Amino acid sequence: MKLKKVIAAVLGICMLIGIAGCASSGSAKDVSKIEDVMTKYVEGLQRFDCNSVLELTNWEEDDKEYTEAKELLNADFYKKEVGDQIFNIYTQIALTIKINYNKDDIKIDGDKATVKVRYELVGWGSIFADANEDYAEVLEKIMTQRQFIPVNGKISLEKEKGEWKISEIPELREVYSFVFALPYIDSVDPTNTDPTAETTEPSVKGTDFPDSYKKAIKAYQEVLASHKAEITSVKENFNVEPTGLYDIDGNGIPELYFFADSGNKYSAKLCIFTYNEYAGEAIQIVSEDDVLSNGQSGGDYMVYATSNRLVICTTRAETTSYTVNSIVYNFSWDVISEYSRSEISEDDKEEYSYKYKLDGTEIDKDEYMSAIKETVSNAKIVLGRKFRLSSNDPEFDLLKTDAVSLKSYDAMVEYLKTLA
Repeated sequence: MKLKKVIAAVLGICMLIGIAGCASSGSAKDVSKIEDVMTKYVEGLQRFDCNSVLELTNWEEDDKEYTEAKELLNADFYKKEVGDQIFNIYTQIALTIKINYNKDDIKIDGDKATVKVRYELVGWGSIFADANEDYAEVLEKIMTQRQFIPVNGKISLEKEKGEWKISEIPELREVYSFVFALPYIDSVDPTNTDPTAETTEPSVKGTDFPDSYKKAIKAYQEVLASHKAEITSVKENFNVEPTGLYDIDGNGIPELYFFADSGNKYSAKLCIFTYNEYAGEAIQIVSEDDVLSNGQSGGDYMVYATSNRLVICTTRAETTSYTVNSIVYNFSWDVISEYSRSEISEDDKEEYSYKYKLDGTEIDKDEYMSAIKETVSNAKIVLGRKFRLSSNDPEFDLLKTDAVSLKSYDAMVEYLKTLA
């Protein structure tokens, strides 16, 4: 009897081992197939190959995921919208995409599976924000960049007719977020921001006194010296060059403008000074708070001018909304209008609503877009920007507008010495 029990026990153990072995064998085949899908998936991302990626999914053409992926990976669209030079930069960024995971990160449950992944791609954000001389410089920086952006995510798959198909890629839009941004090309030589560069005469057309220009420069030197601490901390806290000099209102005397720390590490204000010939001193004409901010998101800015308007554009993000504000000044330096557009996420839904306002009153989208686009079309100079624009933004054409090269505090001090 004891012998029968021992034999039965041994047989039972053998059966369990056999079952476990069969389960392991089947799982190994599935793991191998999933790994093959993952390899093809990352290759599709690297090649900007929309069709290859979509073929790996189980999405239908009318599925939201299919539509979003097709738009996101639409190479022909980007070539048309931003041109070959910028698209070449996009493709170089895409080539750097990698996906890291271990076999243990693949979890299979019947006909469903998930893969915990870590995407990596070149750190393009700081390069796009830099003042680049041309697109060739951007491309070179991308190719030599040693910093990478990590994106943690999870890819879901489903087994259909023996083949594994991707069913969800939640982080795809985040990985490909570079297609919503454009590199900053500094198209204006800083030595050309002096409106009197073409004349050797001390008098300047448009001024009432022949020595006003040099007096203005001297006054600006004093302004800089009195604000040194607030200006230099901006470079440290926000990693932007904080000073600029340009004749904004076209009266023959340039305005000095700079970012000044607001007393904390989270925001900085924009200060603009002009020279009053009759008072014989520099006068502050604009002080706009929170133009720079170090929030979790938002915090972009852009300042530009037309022949009779100054526009300060900022972004702010909250838990459920993202807002772009545009404050418009005339050249009497009064605020004459404030525009805003907000993208608001609905609770527990992947849907968004949009609001457009003028001076706090809601207006329709067409009225808003028309007003902003008209102002942008009349822009003569971009005075400063750290702003990621997409082709859907009404400010998009400002990327074609000349831009002033901002300077560090010390560089502006030295520059003013050459003009004094």
